[in-house]
Amino acid sequence: MIELKYPLSQKESAILIDCLAQLENQMDEGGITGFASGSRLINRATVSSARSKLETNTMDRFRREEITNMIFALDGLSRQCNRSLDENAADAENIGSKLVTAASARAKLRTAAGSTVK
Repeated sequence: MIELKYPLSQKESAILIDCLAQLENQMDEGGITGFASGSRLINRATVSSARSKLETNTMDRFRREEITNMIFALDGLSRQCNRSLDENAADAENIGSKLVTAASARAKLRTAAGSTVK
């Protein structure tokens, strides 16, 4: 199990929970491609497990796959924000705030993913 070296802030956790919920919905709707049918269920369970741990503030027992899926979910948010900026630049301040929070959380997760497994 992996412990985050730098704990996520409440705002980072909230954004990440939202990202993971969106990822779960996309997986349920078949909107995420590239998953083999067998590994799709594993990834769905891993995403759900990561979201559950974040909701209960269990920040010291992540599996590497959970962290990888959290990073993937944050990358999805970044892509979504970039599309939103192209469509509506008036929301740039709000979108920028989301991107800063997502980037901070992503950096913390990538640091943990690079650490040794306990």
